[in-house]
Amino acid sequence: MEYSPLFSIIIPVFNVEKYINECLDSVYVQSFKDYEVILVNDGSSDKSGQICESYTQNDSRFNVIHQINGGLSAARNKGIIEAKGLFLLFLDSDDYWNDENFLAGLAKLIAFNPETDVVNFGWTKYFQLKDQFVEDTRNYSIVQKIGTSVGEMIIWMIENDLFIASACNKCIRTEFVKKNQLLFKLGIRSEDMEWCGKVLYLMPKMVCYNSKSYIYRQQRANSITATVDYVHVQNIITMVKNALLLSHSLPEYTKNIYLSYFAVQYLTLIYNISSKELRTNLNLYKETHEMRGILKYDLNKKVKIVRKVNTFLGFRLTSLLLYQYIR
Repeated sequence: MEYSPLFSIIIPVFNVEKYINECLDSVYVQSFKDYEVILVNDGSSDKSGQICESYTQNDSRFNVIHQINGGLSAARNKGIIEAKGLFLLFLDSDDYWNDENFLAGLAKLIAFNPETDVVNFGWTKYFQLKDQFVEDTRNYSIVQKIGTSVGEMIIWMIENDLFIASACNKCIRTEFVKKNQLLFKLGIRSEDMEWCGKVLYLMPKMVCYNSKSYIYRQQRANSITATVDYVHVQNIITMVKNALLLSHSLPEYTKNIYLSYFAVQYLTLIYNISSKELRTNLNLYKETHEMRGILKYDLNKKVKIVRKVNTFLGFRLTSLLLYQYIR
């Protein structure tokens, strides 16, 4: 029988020679050693691939796959297919963990919660132009009480904004991912948003890990996540529309949970249609306005506030105020 480590750490790599050592070193120094690292070099044209190879020569737990550039989703999907660990972790190659006991704490939590499918944890943003670290303000210290149902736990998490549209702040059971074919959709922006929606639709057993050791790098030149454009917003519109259609097949209780997650993503649309780049696009405004009914699914506190503001001030002014507030 083939040995399965506890964790498979999937790291997509594309032209990050300035950052990849810090990323891989943060994994290498972990006090918990029962893991494999799957590096997917997605057609890098710099020295990223060579750097990845150097780690495989020194440690058999590090493995590198070289493939033609297919984007973040394709790289992650390749890692999922190759993964042998019991749980998956996604780490972007320009990010890193700042705690050598991060995996040890995660393993301990899983041991205490052996039936969990998804572990959610926090992060810290690193603004490299200012050399400034800003810790996520969410509180992941919640401990699931005995007798708490799956639905009750998920509702609590959505109410407190703890289930977010990111793959990198989740540790997820490999069997759960492969059984349900939870691959990332190719050719879209905000692929994490779509993927996390698919995860939530299945109502998995979830817990929280009170750690903010994931360092999320901001302000990196040429980073695709640093810009929001028409295609990006149109992708989010499509996701929300698809969620609304899919929700018709759900019981009312589950539907409320599922659409409350997408109502949070809808706030991203309200914000972006008032940006300097997109505010003159009447089609985006019209499509976003037509879906405003999703705000009634307001388990999340932020959605509750925006819904009330929209009721009193109207959609256009709500969008402008939200844009100014976030900016």
